[in-house]
Amino acid sequence: MRKKGSVSTINDNNCRSPEVIVDFECENDMLFIVIANIGLSSAYRTSIKFDREIVDSNGRNIASMKIFRMLEFAPPGKKIRIFVDRFSSYVARKQPQLITADISYSDKRGQRFNDVIRHNLTVYSDIAEVKML
Repeated sequence: MRKKGSVSTINDNNCRSPEVIVDFECENDMLFIVIANIGLSSAYRTSIKFDREIVDSNGRNIASMKIFRMLEFAPPGKKIRIFVDRFSSYVARKQPQLITADISYSDKRGQRFNDVIRHNLTVYSDIAEVKML
């Protein structure tokens, strides 16, 4: 759900706007949070708020890390991958698997964007089980 801070008409400028996403990747039982600018221009002053705490194996709330509070600059194609935990350990510790990320950022003209992305990590359970056999 993408909301722009001004009039939303489709034109060349909108096609070239930044688009910052937050995703979760599960690879070989390793769970990562990914911040990426998949848009065609740079994103500025990105902040991400999660609706739940995301606690790693050391007991640290990853959702409170500085990178989520204010990422000043993300050029097109920028991808930041943050290790959370082994997926099997994350689930065993009864960490949240339904997580919503609220993402805010600007383009170089100062136009604000806000996206809300919902994640259901239970979809990785089958993958993790198969790889662990």
